Amino acid sequence: MSSQPTAAAALTMDRNAAAETARTGYFFWMSALLLTFVLVGFTPTLYLRAFFPVEPVPSYLFVHGGILTAWFTWLVVQTALVRKGNTATHRRLGVIGAIIGVAVVVAGPMAPIGVVGRIHAALDWDADMSAIPELGIQGVTMVQFIAQVVWGNFVSIAVFAGMLVAAVLLRRTPPAHKRLMLLASIVIVGPALARISRWPMLGGEAGPFIPVMMVGLVLSVVAHDLVIARRLHRTTVIGVGVIVLGEIAHQLIARSEFGQSVIRMLG
Repeated sequence: MSSQPTAAAALTMDRNAAAETARTGYFFWMSALLLTFVLVGFTPTLYLRAFFPVEPVPSYLFVHGGILTAWFTWLVVQTALVRKGNTATHRRLGVIGAIIGVAVVVAGPMAPIGVVGRIHAALDWDADMSAIPELGIQGVTMVQFIAQVVWGNFVSIAVFAGMLVAAVLLRRTPPAHKRLMLLASIVIVGPALARISRWPMLGGEAGPFIPVMMVGLVLSVVAHDLVIARRLHRTTVIGVGVIVLGEIAHQLIARSEFGQSVIRMLG
């Protein structure tokens, strides 16, 4: 009998946390922030490229960029609907999100695979990346840099796909569902941050901007749980753990002879 009040108290806490989350709009504002990163990062090379001195790019990159933009835009719409209490429309649009999510998984590897050949056409595998000054990278060979980029994207897409599947399966469990959707989206925002990091004051892709922002975004989910729910949600713990393991796997593979051999084969 003593477990009943405890269960009731836990249920009340979850309801209060859900209500507070709706009031603060955390998931909406985080989604809007991610979309802002994407829009800012890719404005010169995608959205407003006609106004910037950029080189021509293959058509598949426009498809890739359109799909990723659609995902982050859809996420903002969905979180806005939940914030307004329009859960019926939110559920109906969920099917569209699942389709876009599958497209993200399919289109995700397009850009990293394509960039291998494009950069290798201009640089030797062992050339120092300082030959491309806008990246802000020195003391790293081309194959080492490309291995980091390609394997980072591969692992990110794999983590995204796993979290997306879990989110769909847990769509009737809102606390888990919304955390998985947000964490999955954080995982794939790295390329946009990489573009922003090339701004002169941010130190380039070798600088601290990208890791600081990625860690900050993930920790914001942890902080949200501790402040709003006053405890870490199990989904947050598992999701953050998967992201950390993914990053470890990315680094190990990218630095290995196997990982760099794959890059050489792709080029």
